[in-house]
Amino acid sequence: MRSKAKSSLEAGALFITRDTLLYMFDWETSQQQDRVACAVLPDIFLQVLRPFVSSNADFDRSFEETFVIPEFRAIESKSSEARAKMLSYLTAYETLPEETASQLLSNDLLLEPLRPTENEQFHEYLESALQGQNASLLEEKAALEKQFERELAEKEALEKRLEQERIEREKEKTRADKAEQLLRQKEKELTSPRMKQKEDVGQRLEEINRERQAREEAENRAKEEASARAKAERQAEIFAITAAITMSLVLIGLFQSLIYPLKWFHPRGLGLPLAFDALFILSTVGFFHPKWRKWCWGVGAFAILIVIIQLLGS
Repeated sequence: MRSKAKSSLEAGALFITRDTLLYMFDWETSQQQDRVACAVLPDIFLQVLRPFVSSNADFDRSFEETFVIPEFRAIESKSSEARAKMLSYLTAYETLPEETASQLLSNDLLLEPLRPTENEQFHEYLESALQGQNASLLEEKAALEKQFERELAEKEALEKRLEQERIEREKEKTRADKAEQLLRQKEKELTSPRMKQKEDVGQRLEEINRERQAREEAENRAKEEASARAKAERQAEIFAITAAITMSLVLIGLFQSLIYPLKWFHPRGLGLPLAFDALFILSTVGFFHPKWRKWCWGVGAFAILIVIIQLLGS
């Protein structure tokens, strides 16, 4: 808490205590050792803070109430008698403002010289203090009135300037609206032929786009139909091949089941059944495939001719 500061306020730390003996001991010891005292009584601390706080009725009332609490009354203070004496004199002044009485009672610098005075001197001193306080209040009131008048004049000047600026803005807005209206009218006059030309070009482009879209749709439908037709042809071809193979196998099975029980001792006994099997296959394939019918039936007829020649040759 000790420092090289020149005063207690600059020390950076204070020790607030209600112990008067500790306070006196700290101050006497600090003076002997040329050091800054750090112990401070609460009433002195509040007196130091008071100039830094705005003075008003609520603060003065709170300040006065703070000093009359039991804790502060228990503190030994040399000015308490002077304060009580002043309070007894102030009760005779019914028209005295409460703010003035609070300031007089809370001013220890004013109460300090009142302690040893007599009643008559005390009364004269109090009258002088009241006159000084009233003069101070009158000066403060005059200063506040001047400040109020100055602020009122500044407010009126500001309102006039704002009103003038508002009028100027409205005029500028009116001129800007007129200029914009004229500009739009001229632009409309200039753009009417262009808009008509653009509309004609747009209609032609739209017709061309519709024609191209219709042509593309027709081509797509043709492609879809061709794809569906090719798919159907492939399915029909697969069905025809499957049916032809199935029918051929059935005919070959029937033929083999018919000739198997017969005793066939022809020298061409192996070639003849194979020729008939080939004839069955080619006949059924030609029946189910019209495109291949000419070739299949021609080859089948050639196979029959070979069979007949073999039979005649044997």
